[in-house]
Amino acid sequence: MAFISSKFPIARIAVSMLFFGNGLFIGVWTPMIPVFKARLLLSESELGLVILALGLGALVAMPIGGALIARYGTRLPIIFNSLLCAPGLVLVTLAPDMVGAVIVLTFFGMFWAGMDVAMNSNVIEVERQTKRAIMSSCHGFWSVGGLVGALFGGKTLFLLGETGHALFWMVIFLLLMSYALRKMENEPPSEEQVSAGLKIRFPRSILPYMLGIICLLAIVPEGVVIDWSGLLLHEERGFELTTAGYGFAAFSLSMAFVRFTGDYFRQKYGAVNTLRVCLVFSITGFTIVTLSSQPTLTILGFFITGIGISNLFPIAVSAAGNLPGIPSGVSVSMVTSVGYSGFLLAPPLFGFVAQAYSYTFIFALMPLCLFIIFFAMYPVRYADEGTK
Repeated sequence: MAFISSKFPIARIAVSMLFFGNGLFIGVWTPMIPVFKARLLLSESELGLVILALGLGALVAMPIGGALIARYGTRLPIIFNSLLCAPGLVLVTLAPDMVGAVIVLTFFGMFWAGMDVAMNSNVIEVERQTKRAIMSSCHGFWSVGGLVGALFGGKTLFLLGETGHALFWMVIFLLLMSYALRKMENEPPSEEQVSAGLKIRFPRSILPYMLGIICLLAIVPEGVVIDWSGLLLHEERGFELTTAGYGFAAFSLSMAFVRFTGDYFRQKYGAVNTLRVCLVFSITGFTIVTLSSQPTLTILGFFITGIGISNLFPIAVSAAGNLPGIPSGVSVSMVTSVGYSGFLLAPPLFGFVAQAYSYTFIFALMPLCLFIIFFAMYPVRYADEGTK
């Protein structure tokens, strides 16, 4: 399989740069959405369908990415997908109508997701080569990249206009990818890996499906906080509009910070124990959010929830890459596909739930979802295989 240079500092910088750049590109897309909506005169429902195309493209690409990784290693798929992902936002600004936007965003989602699967598989190779856990911190860099893109993207959009903004960040993205890829080496996969990668489509082992459930149940609560926390705090708890975003801000702050410390705890105490502690934090946090009527305590609940959610997905992905008898690209692509489907399923599903019951009821369901993970934890122990 492909891997980054075995010199740990170089390996960590290079793979972190991949995650930062991938998150950055999604971050700079966020401030473009209102301008994009206004330019094409889209209604809210039409905008939802257009954005859904990005997610569907991602789900289509992930299994394909797994097969390519099993056949060629991680370096070539990263090069291929990053080069084709780079002009995506520029093409979005040139889309003449809704149909054109759907087509462009579908392909943008495919190449972005293909890069996502490849770089997660690459992290697993780095962990094997260096015997050090780095998956959580890499996802931390992804979060930082998204934050930087969201913060500075609005400025460049105002100064340079829609197309200028997209061109500027495309150049930044390509420079980041160029640096990271120069630090990567490529080792051709073995004949056994190639053969397995070509034959395996849906693994017969139950282990990757259990990890997929963990990823799904970890991402759905994150999506619920993103989509519904502001409405919960403003419409049901009476927060002012200016402070209704504090819940998500507290959640994001703790999640990003803890991701940079998660590798240390996983390395010292093991993946299973780390995941158990994270589950306790996340279940406790959601319980506080559900039951509390005090603003300060509610914000604290979101902060505690972020601590818990932070490392669930990275640990599950790392475990998927080390499952016995399954090429890492195949297992990682399958597990992440199941997980990311939560972002597609959760918004419309919980929208109906909120309409029938309340926003509080949605948050009351989250501890139950997370508790299920306790019954699917057996394959998590394989995350430690890459660091022994």
